[in-house]
Amino acid sequence: MLDLKRMCENICSAIAEDAPTTNPRFTYSYLTDIINAEYRKVLNTLLHYPDTEFMVRWQDFVADASAPYYSYFYVPTRFVQLLKIYYLSADGNKIETKQWRTEQATHLDNTGEYYYWLMGNRIYFPTTGTYRIIYKEKPPSLHFGTMQFIEEDPLTNSQIRFASVATGGAVVSEDDYYDGADVHIISGTGAGQTRRITAYAGSTKVATVNPAWTLAPAETSIYCIYPVIPEINEDVIYFGAIVRIKDNTVAQLYLQDYYDAYKQFTDTLKLRDANATRGLFKGVDTEDRTVEFF
Repeated sequence: MLDLKRMCENICSAIAEDAPTTNPRFTYSYLTDIINAEYRKVLNTLLHYPDTEFMVRWQDFVADASAPYYSYFYVPTRFVQLLKIYYLSADGNKIETKQWRTEQATHLDNTGEYYYWLMGNRIYFPTTGTYRIIYKEKPPSLHFGTMQFIEEDPLTNSQIRFASVATGGAVVSEDDYYDGADVHIISGTGAGQTRRITAYAGSTKVATVNPAWTLAPAETSIYCIYPVIPEINEDVIYFGAIVRIKDNTVAQLYLQDYYDAYKQFTDTLKLRDANATRGLFKGVDTEDRTVEFF
């Protein structure tokens, strides 16, 4: 689990700096910005691999009841790629549609197959009905902070209100922006719980989670947003952030407990891409567990 607060503190420890709470140079805000930059690099790399189910989302919509049969599809901010569109038949079957690039797409062909036609923010179909769009989107940016408590606007047991100003990172005020991400309670009331976000209201910064909290977080609770990405990539983000801080100059860092994580992460990357670690690591001394960076 990518605990932003802890990662910030671990980075400071690895580069022999004071903790972010007392360090004017390496603040939580500064370190989270760097972590987010490395996180985006990892996501851009993962987009090229087929096993990115954690980025796949779907949305159902109903085509207009009269011809021409269409529905609006407003592309989400984090949209990457349209994957498939299905027609959901009355008997519960999913019939995959095929794309046509002309207005002929508004008709069934002689084989009975369904087609769709894209024009601007409209998707045209051969008939009315319910359709499911499957698409890929990048997970949201990361942040952590203290939950807001507003006495006159109480929350349900399935909600959390994000910080007005995050301790690290930035809270995005866009509806549904955090849908599909996880929120973890780091400390305070409800500590240790992790829930999936199913809805987010940008104007109030209130997220709805599922399942409901066992013990709802309160005004003292510190939370963090973290994406549903393969865990091994957290180590890539961690080491990448250190390299970025050191400005890609040669530096030796005594990693201690992080050596095993380094070894695991490099071995895993080599299985997927033999060149993945070149340019990041110059070498490692197995005796004193020192990693040397370019």
